[in-house]
Amino acid sequence: MRHEAVFSVRFCSQEEAKMAERSLAPDNKPLPPYLSLEVDRVGEELIYKVACSGRPAQTLLSTLDDIIQALLLVEPIICEIREKGRK
Repeated sequence: MRHEAVFSVRFCSQEEAKMAERSLAPDNKPLPPYLSLEVDRVGEELIYKVACSGRPAQTLLSTLDDIIQALLLVEPIICEIREKGRK
């Protein structure tokens, strides 16, 4: 069985989306053979496409949770950089 999910995250600017994408990229590899992950950046939006084959749906949900947790860690840092840039 194959499970798939697509979700997007919108940042305040293209530069913030780039920072988030670069910050999380090292976590994306190597992936187990049963997972696939594609990240596209369109303007200020990151679009995640995640698929899991031959595993229970919980595996996909755990992977999505990992990505969201990583985004939650990166987001305050990006906001702090944005605020410092305004000063």
